[in-house]
Amino acid sequence: MYSGVPTYPLTDVQHAVAQNAGRFPPGYKINPDNTLEPAGLRLGCGWPEALKYIEAKLGELGPGNFVKSDPEPPPPADVYGYQEFRGVPIERYAWYIKFKFHGRRFSLISFHPPQWRLKLTSGDELDP
Repeated sequence: MYSGVPTYPLTDVQHAVAQNAGRFPPGYKINPDNTLEPAGLRLGCGWPEALKYIEAKLGELGPGNFVKSDPEPPPPADVYGYQEFRGVPIERYAWYIKFKFHGRRFSLISFHPPQWRLKLTSGDELDP
């Protein structure tokens, strides 16, 4: 059953990302197929630039970006949504973000465009 309360404080997430910025494992675990690849394709850049972008966006998350906490499979994972407008002409960039901790090790599971509508705790909704 999904929870409406984050499992992990954002300060812990942002601290883990900042301490390991720009590093691939062992700094933290990242699933490139669901993170670096779709972000790089959407942004038109390679994996190193996509990682910098992802880390910056994780640093910008706030409580209003929270969607749900997913308990399966353990340990639970938190899901967030993020949206920004960039470029000329202006384009909307919406992101589905999912992460968890395995003990003290941060694991980024997903960072890609949403596949369904996300309802944020701020009341905003992000469409695919």
